[in-house]
Amino acid sequence: MTRKSDTEARSILEQAFALRGMPAVSLAELQTAQAIARFEGGYGDGWVGEGVGSHNWGAIQCGHYAPCEPGCFQNGDSHADGAKYQGCFRIYPDDLAGAGALLHQLYRRQGVPEAMAAGDATAVAEAMRATGYFEAPATRYATAIETHAGELSASLGEPHLVVRGGGRVGGPATPPPPLPPPVWPTTPQPTPTAADPTRSSASGVLIVASGLGVALATALLLRGRPA
Repeated sequence: MTRKSDTEARSILEQAFALRGMPAVSLAELQTAQAIARFEGGYGDGWVGEGVGSHNWGAIQCGHYAPCEPGCFQNGDSHADGAKYQGCFRIYPDDLAGAGALLHQLYRRQGVPEAMAAGDATAVAEAMRATGYFEAPATRYATAIETHAGELSASLGEPHLVVRGGGRVGGPATPPPPLPPPVWPTTPQPTPTAADPTRSSASGVLIVASGLGVALATALLLRGRPA
């Protein structure tokens, strides 16, 4: 199955937010939710076997192991210790329902909405793990959020707001105004001598600009969340 484009997925996600009574959601929240939908369920199109056509955007489970009840499909998963199991994942009638179910899972969890609004991938992952959405290390999940947020923001031509540790909410920061030119004394200054070691003939300020390098990691399907 061909996966939806980021543009198509954004339109569906915006509709899902509107149905939740959140038509003016922040861009940071949009990017976070879309990044999770992008690597968890491939916008509902990333499944194979019984999961094809499930419209499951968030790898949301039914809360029990196989054999699966009606409305669920069987799919392999693993616990934090690497133990494999056959889980049961929910089937939704359409993509709008699948996207809405993902938003429901995110916004009902303590600490997740605030972290999403802050554009902090690390805080989002930690809060999701603490409330049982997945079992994998939070650091790995945060990297996946940041990576996919960066890819989809580039695809959509918008600022990349969601990073580990946050700090980019609202887009690129406005640079501070330039410093005024130095005002040099107009009267002659005494010349320092070797007998006066406490004085110096000149002073200077060194401004060092540092850049942040973001390592993009291959995202993994990090499942294991209850209904």
